[in-house]
Amino acid sequence: MKINIIGQGLVGSILAYTLSEKYHCEIKIFNNEYLKTSSSVAAGIYNPITGKRMAKTWLADSIFPFMFDFYAEIEQKYNIKILYESPVFKPFASMEEQNFWMGKSSDITYQNDISIIENIEIIQNSISHPFGGFIVKKSGRLDVNLFLETIKNFFIFKKCYQTVTEIPKFDENEIVIYCEGAYAAQNPLWKFLPWQCNKGEILDVEIKSFTKDYIINKSVFIMPIQNDIFKVGSTYHFTDFSEIPNENGVQELIHKLNSFLNIPYDLKGVKCGIRPAVQGRRPFLGEHPTIKNTYIFNGFGSKAVSLAPFFANEMANHVLYNLPLMLEVKLDRKVNW
Repeated sequence: MKINIIGQGLVGSILAYTLSEKYHCEIKIFNNEYLKTSSSVAAGIYNPITGKRMAKTWLADSIFPFMFDFYAEIEQKYNIKILYESPVFKPFASMEEQNFWMGKSSDITYQNDISIIENIEIIQNSISHPFGGFIVKKSGRLDVNLFLETIKNFFIFKKCYQTVTEIPKFDENEIVIYCEGAYAAQNPLWKFLPWQCNKGEILDVEIKSFTKDYIINKSVFIMPIQNDIFKVGSTYHFTDFSEIPNENGVQELIHKLNSFLNIPYDLKGVKCGIRPAVQGRRPFLGEHPTIKNTYIFNGFGSKAVSLAPFFANEMANHVLYNLPLMLEVKLDRKVNW
């Protein structure tokens, strides 16, 4: 079956590869390379314990095994390294938080995902963590840019990739799946959906002699990239959607970093992107309510690395075999804030 994919960001790439290699569909990707996407600046962190409340992420026990298998296949097939497992260390902000997580650690829901620790010797003088903290297992990062480049080259080689500046017109019998990221919120086809896009900044910093064995997550995350370069993020803006970094956001990151990092660093760069987030924090999957053969696969926000491989498989089965989607991701679901 021939399927047209609009957009080659992280989510579009995952879906295109899944349909092509696992379901043997004829894929054609149409991508506007002049648009700035969140995928191009994304940190690529995956983490089973997320959010302000540090709760276990939705469907974690299903999506994470699927995710590891998906990226391992890409690594093996193309002889590259894109997935880097790295535990997250989250320092406790208070004794009360320490007591709270001591209780959580014995909960069967969490005991395989976290471990409480009083101190990590290699960072004890680098960051402030007087109350200890906990380590989140099964976490790490995806090299998003290398993944995107690899998938793009794969489809170019197959002569199934086309650079466009406008979305082409398709015959009504052709299947089209829109994976446009935040740009879908302005697309007349999908503006009716309950979008809640937001913009975020991320810093590139150089920190000498700082641990590369952990992702630190306090008021901001510090994530090792290579040599002494780290990413620090991130911010959330719901009214500023310009393509340039918000200076207040940059200063917010610097202030939060300075509040717990005890060693010097050099700011090397600032990037920003618009996240395709949605009200209710569940992705959008499914067919347009009135236009046949027109689908959307979007709204994964900051969890695309972990969620998209699992749901690409769900989407494939829905489009090809009309299998039902989960109620939580259907376009006509009731939104829970």
